[in-house]
Amino acid sequence: MHARLAPKTMRAKCAWSIHSSSRSCTASNVGTSSWKFTHLFAEQWLIDMRAAIYARFSSELQDRRSIADQVSLARRYAEDRGHVVVKEYDDAAISGASILNRPGLLRLMADAETRLFDIIIAEDLERLSRSQADMPALFERLQFLGIRIETLADGVISELHIGLKGTMSALFLKGLAQKTRRGQIGRVKAGRIPGGKSYGYDVVTEGADRGRRTINAAEAAVVRRIFSEYAAGRSLWRLSRI
Repeated sequence: MHARLAPKTMRAKCAWSIHSSSRSCTASNVGTSSWKFTHLFAEQWLIDMRAAIYARFSSELQDRRSIADQVSLARRYAEDRGHVVVKEYDDAAISGASILNRPGLLRLMADAETRLFDIIIAEDLERLSRSQADMPALFERLQFLGIRIETLADGVISELHIGLKGTMSALFLKGLAQKTRRGQIGRVKAGRIPGGKSYGYDVVTEGADRGRRTINAAEAAVVRRIFSEYAAGRSLWRLSRI
C-alpha cells in the first residue's frame, strides 16, 4: 500500500471506518488553526492494494463461461478502485455447500496465509460459501490475516453480511435439497433413473423419453469384457490395469 502522508509538521487525529468510503481527520499545523479534510479510500488507504479474484459455479449444466464472466466483472471492479489483481482462483461445477472439496478456494486460503493479497473480490458472498458454518470461520480467519472480502453485490463485507447472507444461503440449500429429493422421487415413479450418468449408458436429453438411459455400444463392450474376465478368474487388480 502506498498512502500519501500528511506533512511531519502536522499532528492529525483520524477516524477511519472500514464500512465507509472515506475518513475524516482533524489536524493542527504548527502556528496555524485546526482544519478538517476528507480523503476517499481510493486516494488514500486502498490505493494500489493487491486483490485476488474468486469465481465459482455450481452445476455441470452451467457453462464454463460463467467463470470468465465473473472474473471479467471482478477485474473491472478492481480497476475502478485502483486495486492491482495479483491472482485469480476458481472452482467449476462444484457446490458451495462445503469448502472441503474446492481446490480453488483451498489454494486461495493457502495464499492468504502468506499475505499474497489484501482483498478478495467475488461476484457475491455465496460464491465463496453457502455454508452457515464455513462462511463465518472463513471470514474470521481472513480478518485475523488482515484481508478484506469485497463483492460486486454488496461491496465491503461485514459481520452483518455474514450473519444475514449465511442464514439466507442455508435456507436456500435446505429448500434445494427438498426439491431435489422430490424430483428424484418423481423420476423413479416415472420409470427414470434419478442419478447421474453411468458408464455404459447415454442419457436421452430430448423427446418423450427424456431422462431415460440407452446403451452405449462401445462402453457396453468394455463392461461385458470386465464381467466376462472376472468370471473367468482374473482379479480386480489385474482388470484395473488392462
